[in-house]
Amino acid sequence: PSGNQTRGIGLTRISGDKYDGTYQGTMTFPQYGEGGEWKIPYVQAGDVVGNYRYRYESELIAQGFPTKLNVTSSPDSVAPVWQSLSFTPTSIDTTTGNATVTVTARITDDLAGVNWVNVWFSTPSGNQTRGIGLTRISGDKYDGTYQGTMTFPQYGEGGEWKIPYVQASDVVGNYRYRYESELIDQGFPTKLNVTSDHDAVAPVWQTLSFSPTSIDTTTGNATLTVTARVTDDISGVNAINVWFSSPSGNQTRGIGLTRISGDKYDGTYQGTMTFPQYGEGGEWKIPYVQANDIVGNYRYVYESDLIALGF
Repeated sequence: PSGNQTRGIGLTRISGDKYDGTYQGTMTFPQYGEGGEWKIPYVQAGDVVGNYRYRYESELIAQGFPTKLNVTSSPDSVAPVWQSLSFTPTSIDTTTGNATVTVTARITDDLAGVNWVNVWFSTPSGNQTRGIGLTRISGDKYDGTYQGTMTFPQYGEGGEWKIPYVQASDVVGNYRYRYESELIDQGFPTKLNVTSDHDAVAPVWQTLSFSPTSIDTTTGNATLTVTARVTDDISGVNAINVWFSSPSGNQTRGIGLTRISGDKYDGTYQGTMTFPQYGEGGEWKIPYVQANDIVGNYRYVYESDLIALGF
């Protein structure tokens, strides 16, 4: 009723076919969840080619569909509480290789119990982040100690990294961000000193092509092979992504390319995309491509830039 807790499920077809089928799924509502009148705010279905539509509560009611579920509960409405937070070491050196930092926290929750715990670090520029989900190593979900070890890669940004916020959620979905100023007020450490030879430059697209340049999906699916050469000067390429968008913009296809030759500093990447039968016809375009390196530098290259590069 408050909108602070939600439950969702993907339904599975139990009879019929993809053209006319009955779909079903079983949802679990946990103890201590919010009581009162829960509603279905919307439902969504998508087809094979990517057409989809939300149907909102008013439309469902107009169709005569039920949208309300009455829940009786002794609700837990309070998010977990951070009792302690620390990390070690508080200074690292990634000049010659990766370095690790172990984060430890004690978290309590009064009724439902802690479900997950996350901690983030951010660079001085804000352009690079590192996050981790902590795992309980002692205690229980009502009062437990959580820990995780983060890896800071060689060539990452140097300087004073900070914890901009942390977050914990309980089993019924109550959560709260605690920001740096709150952590400092509690006496928790938030600063990590990093010494590094910084890689600050995103990968560079040297070539981009795809074949064929015309496809026909009238009688079935069609495939398209995308090839690119991408370079990075220091830390090396980590991921390459390419997207196509239909004339209306309502349908998209994306793919992550895999290196087939060279190395992470200068490599050729390739992937094969499938365009399904019944997808939108016309002139599809590449609205943008993206490449990021190992330390997280990335850049979107948009259609106008690709054309200027002769791609």
